[in-house]
Amino acid sequence: MKLNLTAVVVVMAVSAPAFAQDTACGSIKADKQRLACYDKANSTKKLDAAEPETIISAPAEKREGVVFKSGVWQVIKKIDPMTDKATCTSLYRGEWKIQGAADSMYVSYQGRGGIKAYTLRVDEDPADKMRLASDTEKKLRFADLQHSFTRIYNSNRVRLQTITVLDSILTDDIDMQGFKAATDYVQQNCSA
Repeated sequence: MKLNLTAVVVVMAVSAPAFAQDTACGSIKADKQRLACYDKANSTKKLDAAEPETIISAPAEKREGVVFKSGVWQVIKKIDPMTDKATCTSLYRGEWKIQGAADSMYVSYQGRGGIKAYTLRVDEDPADKMRLASDTEKKLRFADLQHSFTRIYNSNRVRLQTITVLDSILTDDIDMQGFKAATDYVQQNCSA
């Protein structure tokens, strides 16, 4: 009996503000207006509950997210919580499938059949010879284009044709507009 009485007192104390709003809404005769009143009361409670998260945030200079855009490339900045060092990745069209770093470009084949071999074509030059994926590229399912970084860095267009582990052929046609500026930003503003 003592436990039940305590539970009732706790419930009443917690719900007293809600009960006051509910009685105001409960006195409305028309169904639509009464429901609108309850909806408004509930949405206000949700906004109030979200306010502390808005107030408690990282300082502006530590925020993660997009910090630079150029052409079809954008740079995402992350702060290591243990060292406070900034690391950046440039993304093609805001997607993680194609990424740039300070000295390389990576194309992911995660969820696209993996990678067995690939051919690279930069601008209108002839395509390179077929290159077998390294063990790391196969295991992590990405093409690491560091071996051609200088050509890629100065290019307007990159095409990568890949033979997947499933023996299908995929072609990525990548617009390099903004890659050079994004790479320069990463090299100058982010830790290695």
